[in-house]
Amino acid sequence: MITLPLDVWYVPSSLAVFYLASAIFSLTVGYSLFDFHFKIVRYEVLSIDERDVKLALRLAIVLAYVGVLLHVIDIFYYRGFDLFASFSFNRLTLMETAPTPFGVISAFFYPVAFILPFLYFLMLKTKVLSFRAVRSLLIFFPLIFEIGVSILLGARIFVFIAMFFVLFYLYMFEYIKFSFFIKKTGLALVVLFLVFFGYVFSIRAEVIGMSVGESATLSGYAYFVPMASGYGYWLDEVESISMFLFFLIVGFINLLQYLSHSIFELFFVVDNYNAFTYCAGSSTFGVVVKFLSYIGISGENTCNVLREGVYSTLWGNLFYDFGFMGIIPSFFLGALASFIMNRRFKFKWLLFPVYAHLFLIISFSLSINFISTGKGVYLLSSFFLFYTLFIIVKVLLDAHRNNS
Repeated sequence: MITLPLDVWYVPSSLAVFYLASAIFSLTVGYSLFDFHFKIVRYEVLSIDERDVKLALRLAIVLAYVGVLLHVIDIFYYRGFDLFASFSFNRLTLMETAPTPFGVISAFFYPVAFILPFLYFLMLKTKVLSFRAVRSLLIFFPLIFEIGVSILLGARIFVFIAMFFVLFYLYMFEYIKFSFFIKKTGLALVVLFLVFFGYVFSIRAEVIGMSVGESATLSGYAYFVPMASGYGYWLDEVESISMFLFFLIVGFINLLQYLSHSIFELFFVVDNYNAFTYCAGSSTFGVVVKFLSYIGISGENTCNVLREGVYSTLWGNLFYDFGFMGIIPSFFLGALASFIMNRRFKFKWLLFPVYAHLFLIISFSLSINFISTGKGVYLLSSFFLFYTLFIIVKVLLDAHRNNS
């Protein structure tokens, strides 16, 4: 079977297709426990005390900047990260050196940078704050810094996640509307994103000594969805005419491969993994296992996978962990998303970044596991940690006010 511009050749078993269908059904049933409609809640539902918002912003700024500082100490001072080195050098440097205690702690603090834009837009919308350039830079700097580090590592996925969160917040607070956004700026942003995606892909291919056509045909992610024959020569012709158009087309083809190869990788896992031992959570929540091992609570559980460095949808990692029982965690993920999105509870507004991340996980579940990928576990852990710390600090401050 040939699909342009990709060649798709793998034919899955009926059992593999059934597993994917069951997993999707399980996620849907879990979500329908509280509300079947998958929607973005708008800012009108928020009922917030101004003092709580200001407290949350101060706490978030402190945690985010502490996280960034510890991250800088870890990667620059102890692990040899170089601002002027290539993607491959910095990637290899960080892979060959274990995180220091500074890095371990920072991994749970600097993701608070994703909460800062939410609090900023919330305070602007409710007129708790007015726009100030210096203040805006102060609030956005931790996120901008982490985006910059990711670009220097050639990690496009983190840049995409950051863009998703900011756009999600802008839509939630009605600073943008999809109809207007798509008509006026959507196409331009999509084109720029594809050009950026194609540019980074081209640089990465060059660093490892491959042409764009070779990478799009021979790399791991292209195994089941290689670029169709003949496109390599055509891309060479386009490159000689316009680099902008070349990066645009390369970005589109590479993104299409990233979004489509996961399903076939999942089918391959289901069809071929039964001879191995299941990973019992270390595939989906590997960073948690590593963290527990780092602090000496448990030994590190290695997980043998069929193919390294590829995505296999949300449910590929769950299959590695639990086999066909992976559809059960899928149910609870849907139930958690539904509960946070559709039920009222104290300080619910502070969990809107969790809401955004769950929306991201479910929306792209057929392509990428945003729990195990893109520092997903760190993001979720950091968001819940921030929620807990805020409540503790607020209780202590309220107790102090009542006693004084």
